[in-house]
Amino acid sequence: MEKQHIPDLFSLRKAITHKNQHYWIERLANELPLFITKATDSVNPRERHFNLANPSSRPSFGIQRRCEAEWEAWCMSRWSIRHGIKTPKPIQDAWHRLVARQVPLEPPIYQRQLLTADLVGISEDGFPVIVELKGHVKQAAVLALILQALDYAIRLKESWNYFFKEWRDVLSQCNWPTVQCEPHRIYLVCAAPSDYWKHEKSPRFAPNLTHYFELKKALNFCGFPLSLISLHKMTVNKVGFRVIARPFEFTNTNIVI
Repeated sequence: MEKQHIPDLFSLRKAITHKNQHYWIERLANELPLFITKATDSVNPRERHFNLANPSSRPSFGIQRRCEAEWEAWCMSRWSIRHGIKTPKPIQDAWHRLVARQVPLEPPIYQRQLLTADLVGISEDGFPVIVELKGHVKQAAVLALILQALDYAIRLKESWNYFFKEWRDVLSQCNWPTVQCEPHRIYLVCAAPSDYWKHEKSPRFAPNLTHYFELKKALNFCGFPLSLISLHKMTVNKVGFRVIARPFEFTNTNIVI
């Protein structure tokens, strides 16, 4: 039997649609190490200037990214590592604190938009967290978000010897108690407003539950645990609000046969 082609993650996530994601979730669940190896072999590690010391650094966004940038800023404001370790509470299976936003994870490439992680945080057990955040309902299928977070996590892992210098310095300045010296795990978090998840869990768009959970198991086994987070804005007074983050998961009612 002829071997099926293994595409690189960057190209694959651009090609994912709601119509083809069932096929790709099943393939990834069965062949994830091959996809990770292909992605790892293609990485050109970034060696400096991850901008971790400047949590607000970000490029200019067009109108289509404005809502996403606002959610990034709101999350960063609420869970910044610079607030300390006690409050607010960590988001279970996601992040304890957020360290920086718009973190570049590849060297500059001529005439191409730089690949940057929306948010980078730290978990309760001291490992890095890649947060891929979407701000609109009608955007990519959930698999595209997962692949983007995975692509960035692989790039971070391959750049670790350089990234860790800045990472350690920032965590030290914030008196962070738990810092892992090796990235044995890099957590993947796909975050979006609740309306996005309401859209994605409808029978028309929801992933095949069996294959989706097999993919989650495969990611965890390969050192990339996955969590989905639903974001909400809660009014606290007449002029203010705060962001609430809650774990989200697909349920049996979303199974697609």
